[in-house]
Amino acid sequence: FCFGAQGPGFADKIELVIAVDAEFKTIAGYSVLSSNETPGFGDQINNDYYRNQFCGVDAGQLDLLKTGNADKIDNTIIAISGATVSSEAVVKIFNNYIDQIKTVLTNKGLIGNVNN
Repeated sequence: FCFGAQGPGFADKIELVIAVDAEFKTIAGYSVLSSNETPGFGDQINNDYYRNQFCGVDAGQLDLLKTGNADKIDNTIIAISGATVSSEAVVKIFNNYIDQIKTVLTNKGLIGNVNN
């Protein structure tokens, strides 16, 4: 599944397209559709080294830390140095949309075992 999601960033609204697996259990990744984040800092939300932290992560609540191992695949995302606000904005967008979309898809019988 893919869906659009948006939220406030440092400079303006950030718009993402988020992809999850067919069972809505793991995040497949995201792309930035629109962003006016600071060049050289906040616009790094487009870079693979930041985006790759989301790939393969459980489709649940994410946490943001300022330091840590960005190569470790878990629900802890490491902020971009000098762009904490933009990093936090992306994590908040995920946290605001993942549960909402998952609930809608479950209620429509598109994911999950609705018979159990």
